[in-house]
Amino acid sequence: MIVAHPPQVVARRLLTAAGRQPENHTILEENLATILNHFEPDFVSSLADLPENKRLDALTGCYGKGPLTLATKISREIRMEPYTDQEVHQRLDHLEQAVQRTTRRVLEENSGFPCRFYVAGSLLKGRFGANSDLDLLVEASPEWMNKNWWQVGMQDDVSIQCLQGTPEQQSEKVESFGKTLAVTPDQLSQPGFLHGLFRDSYAAKGLSLEQGALVARGPVSRELEPDHGYWGMGGMV
Repeated sequence: MIVAHPPQVVARRLLTAAGRQPENHTILEENLATILNHFEPDFVSSLADLPENKRLDALTGCYGKGPLTLATKISREIRMEPYTDQEVHQRLDHLEQAVQRTTRRVLEENSGFPCRFYVAGSLLKGRFGANSDLDLLVEASPEWMNKNWWQVGMQDDVSIQCLQGTPEQQSEKVESFGKTLAVTPDQLSQPGFLHGLFRDSYAAKGLSLEQGALVARGPVSRELEPDHGYWGMGGMV
């Protein structure tokens, strides 16, 4: 009889195969479980039954068993130096400082224009890790966006996308990122704001942060993400 293993069990066994103690990697374990939830259950379950020394090599089979970009993320997160809970919080500290600098720059270069900002990506999806960037969607003056859309790109690990075109086209762009949150410059400049979004995204799944680690006090909800496209060009973010 074949025993079905849930993503959480498989994620923990992958960490063990990588030589990591799960108690120091609770955020990574949950992120892996969330990603694995998007793949064919039989394939995910089969990983748990393999000998430990074969488990990581078998991850190559995830390509074709689920969304391509998430298959890449699984391989990256577990094959690279797996990140600790502490490193995730350090990443958030870095991004808070980076987004404050980015926000100031946009406002200074668009004096008098009512700029709009949206946060998107893994920070809102409940799978933010130490390798994650901050996705920031920006509407600024048309002149500024036309001049800068091709070069703003990545700024101190804050990935900027300009919202160009008609209001309808801008709305479609925002929707293509899946979960997004309209934010003000004051919010982006507020210490602890990104940490709050991080905490809220996991709380929505049924997880709480205790001394920096994720703890489940009941059932955990791992929502499947619709395929909105990877930067609007197909695939899943």
